[in-house]
Amino acid sequence: MDYKVFRAINQLSGRYSSLDMLMILISKKVRYIFMFVLIFMWFRNDSQKKLTLNAVISAVFTLFIHTLMTCFLF
Repeated sequence: MDYKVFRAINQLSGRYSSLDMLMILISKKVRYIFMFVLIFMWFRNDSQKKLTLNAVISAVFTLFIHTLMTCFLF
């Protein structure tokens, strides 16, 4: 199943240059969209604050693990 999804996504690469450029742009700018959504959720209402805080903690923890992995793996 995973291989089928992988092939379905990657069979389009290189065929359409405009789609390739759009995907590259999205992959480079998605972190800013993520931060904007988190800021928007923080100021929306009190029930969203716990969810936003959990998302921020998760992102920081993931970046920490990634940094540790890059120290040991080349």
